[in-house]
Amino acid sequence: MLGLMPLIDHCLTLLPGNLQDSLKPEIASFHQLHKCVGYYLLAKKGNTACDELARNWAESETAHMKAFTETYGADKAKPKHHFRMHFPAQHARDKMMLDCFPLERSYHTSKMMAQRFRNTKQFERSVLTYTLIQQVRELNRFQENGLVGSIDTNLSLGFAVGDSDAKFACRVDCKSGMHIAS
Repeated sequence: MLGLMPLIDHCLTLLPGNLQDSLKPEIASFHQLHKCVGYYLLAKKGNTACDELARNWAESETAHMKAFTETYGADKAKPKHHFRMHFPAQHARDKMMLDCFPLERSYHTSKMMAQRFRNTKQFERSVLTYTLIQQVRELNRFQENGLVGSIDTNLSLGFAVGDSDAKFACRVDCKSGMHIAS
């Protein structure tokens, strides 16, 4: 979906003048959103000019929020809009973009694991541990296909999954974040 933004942005510039005039606030809001997405994608790709990127990105997020609320009203802004305002500072602080998109794609696994447990003293730990185990099993397929690099023992993760001999491929990369595989 994010890949369509440049195409939509271009199509908006091709609208007839009278249509552009009648949609001026909506188009301005979209242009600001497109800028925000551009900064987000730069951060995800590991842009190392974190402070400058964060400053420009924060200005862009503020401009989009202003254009959005002026166009659609403050009651249409969702809490996730406010959440986005914190991305630039987080990127500047951590020198990498941390987000929940990978978890968003696999939330069904966590939901399935959560349904297995009832009235446990450590519900969250139980769900997260079994979700991690399931993820490790799924990542085994990547290793079989040669998609994972070198593998080493990680006692902390091994303890979390209940197997101190578990082998993991772990690396932290400023450009693309943290990667863990079994």
